[in-house]
This record gives sequence, C-alpha cells and structure tokens, in this order.
Amino acid sequence: MARRMSENYTFTHHTEREGFLLQKGAFENDVYSMCELARYLFNSNDNRLPQALSWWHKAVKQHDDGATYDIQNLPIEERIKSYKTQNSEYADVEMKCAMLTEYYLTDLGLKDWFCMSDQERIARCEKLMLEVSMVLGILAPKLVFEDEPRIENGPVADGLAYPNEWLLKVRKALFNDYEKLIQVLFHEIGHFIVFSMWAESMREDYLELREKYGITEQRASSWFNNEKNPNNDNTPAIEEDPDTLSYGVWMTWCIYFKY
Repeated sequence: MARRMSENYTFTHHTEREGFLLQKGAFENDVYSMCELARYLFNSNDNRLPQALSWWHKAVKQHDDGATYDIQNLPIEERIKSYKTQNSEYADVEMKCAMLTEYYLTDLGLKDWFCMSDQERIARCEKLMLEVSMVLGILAPKLVFEDEPRIENGPVADGLAYPNEWLLKVRKALFNDYEKLIQVLFHEIGHFIVFSMWAESMREDYLELREKYGITEQRASSWFNNEKNPNNDNTPAIEEDPDTLSYGVWMTWCIYFKY
C-alpha cells in the first residue's frame, strides 16, 4: 500500500534499499528474491552483469518460471558480447568467456549438460569456440572430438592443438567431466592465440592482438623458438600462456556458476 501510494503521488522509491533487501532474500535461498535481484542487477551496469547471470542460474536450478522466462526473452547474449568495464581489457575478456561458456553450453542452467546427446554437446561446444574466438580476436579453429587423441604414438591427451591445420582436438570422455572440459577447451584455444602471434610477429594485423594480451615481440618470438627447439631451456614453456587463459576463465566460471 505504501509503495502504491508513493507511485500514485509521484514519489520515488529507494531502489538501492530494495536491491539490498533482495540480496538478503537471495542469500537466504528465496528463489523469488534471486530472480528479482537478477533483474535489478541486469538493468544496472556491466559491472553487475555477471552477478545477474549468476542469480538467474541459481534460480533456474530451483525451477523458477520467472528466471526461465527472463533467460529466454531478455537480450542476454548481446549484453555479454558488449560487456565492458573499467578493468583491463584482458580481465573483461576472461569474464566474457566465462559468461559465454555457461550461456552456450547450458543456456544458463536451463539445459542439463549430462542429459544431452553427444551431437548436442558437440554443437554447443562448436558454438562456444566460434563465439569466444571472436572475443579473443583470433580465427576460430575447427573443433573435433576423438576417443583417443594423440600425436603419433604418444600418450592419449585431453586436448591437442594443430597450428598447420588450425584444428583443435578434444578427448570425447571429457563430456562426462564438465568442469575439466571447460579447462581443456580454453587451454587449447589459448594455443591458437599463441599461434596467431608467433608466426610473423611483426605483422601489423597482430600488433593489436599482442597489445590486448600484453605480449612483447620478444615473447612471441620465444614461443616460436621454443616450438622449434624444445630442449632450449632459455625460452619460456609454451604451455604457460594457454594455462593462464584456461585458469582465469575456469576460476571465473567457478565463482559465478559452479554452485
């Protein structure tokens, strides 16, 4: 009644106070508060977008119709792709990749990954790799799932990246380990960021890409030298930088969508 009277007489209500009350309700596991808080945060600014998606994700897990409607009808994909904050460009890249991961793989929790067919899982992973490649500023590699990916007679690998074919292979068994799958996908696509910068490190079209990731010409050259001379201990391990992307995206995903 008080709220209605305020609106009828053109008084403004205190949105920050209401937002705080919704937070209290959401943390007390009230699903209505989760959905309303998600809407409140979504209509705020980009800094709050990851929190909005996280609350919708939690509400959907409790079969909330409002959260389901919002995810299906609001321009969430567009907001993720345009996400930009005052943080570093690379920090925004990691956040975008984490949000797109849950958005494309499970529709923010509307779909159960473990109830999907292999064909649907493959299609969703392909869509994710295509979209995050644009965020990462690289040409999307072809994605292939195999039972036992390996190099020649080497051991079975969770993932392999082939620069000449621009091809990414992932072990199919990872369909049963959702969290590990995320780690491997982003580690392997991290190699293609490396491949994009090492081949001709002075090409002007890759100067912007190196600046995005804070990579010097010397480091890009060292990747190439390390690949050609793997026994040279003076060059950084070529796995370090893909690991950095993988860990950053996985950790961010865990913060907002694991629980």
